[in-house]
Amino acid sequence: DDDEEADVDIRNWEPPHWKFDLFAIGNRNNQWVMDSRAQHWLATRMHRFNSIRGPEGVTMRVYHKRMKYKTKKRKEALIEELYGHWKTPHTFKYLLGKNPGKEELKQAHRRVHAKVNALIAGRGKVSRCGPDVFRMLFERMRRPSAKELWAHEEEATAGPLSLQK
Repeated sequence: DDDEEADVDIRNWEPPHWKFDLFAIGNRNNQWVMDSRAQHWLATRMHRFNSIRGPEGVTMRVYHKRMKYKTKKRKEALIEELYGHWKTPHTFKYLLGKNPGKEELKQAHRRVHAKVNALIAGRGKVSRCGPDVFRMLFERMRRPSAKELWAHEEEATAGPLSLQK
């Protein structure tokens, strides 16, 4: 059983079914939340962006221009593949109402692009100054509250049980 589980490739993850809406309305007005299954599906396909290679022997301006073009085409193909899982052309009318305007529909389609851009954004970037160890320790250490400090100082009054909570 362990060998079979180890052979599962998470890069080809598919949800059990595609009978869900891509977005749902969030807590605030005009805030949409992408379904977690669609997010997971997109995240498992981010490895495709690792294989993008730029041309050799060209200026940096041309190199960056071609890399942007290749990345854009790869994003468009990924989004079309995501939309292809629904039998009918994917619309956002369930969120926008019966008669959405053209600008509203454009904005709705941009939300998927924004999600893909957010997933791609931090890939392969290395910090110039490295991690701030002191900040990481400070954020991870549990800061004591006033009642805990008092309990340690006044253990005879507070009793040992109050320190365990």
